[in-house]
Amino acid sequence: MKSMTCMIFSSLFLLGCATIGSIEKNYAKINYSDGIKEEEAILIAKHNLINSDSKNSFRVITPRLENCQCVLKKDGRERKLGAWLVIFRSKPSLLFASDFLGLGDSEMRYFIDKNSGKIIASGAHAISGMSLYMQQLFESDSKVHCSGIRKNE
Repeated sequence: MKSMTCMIFSSLFLLGCATIGSIEKNYAKINYSDGIKEEEAILIAKHNLINSDSKNSFRVITPRLENCQCVLKKDGRERKLGAWLVIFRSKPSLLFASDFLGLGDSEMRYFIDKNSGKIIASGAHAISGMSLYMQQLFESDSKVHCSGIRKNE
């Protein structure tokens, strides 16, 4: 029984290493010159997450992807920026009360520019980071509206 338990844990460890290895391998193959496709946006976000201090807090394997169009109005004109929003849910904690009560950050978000692949904003408060990025990019303090973003599920 003890050897069976060791074999199961070893297999799970190797599976985790293989997953990280495949993320890194596929990340290196991203072609940034033709815009960023859905799968590439997910790889960019996964690469960033597994190389961060938060890598053990979020589910890397099953992110949610949203297609966003952010608009800032300035001088009667609309400035638009297309972005992918990649969302990772937190891993279950031993203290489930925080999950049920909605305490703490339950998602890690990455806004990725569809043209360049640049991570525009990340973290639990990435939506406000995206707004700030657009205001700086277009030198305006106007409100930014992003469509395509669903509320927490």
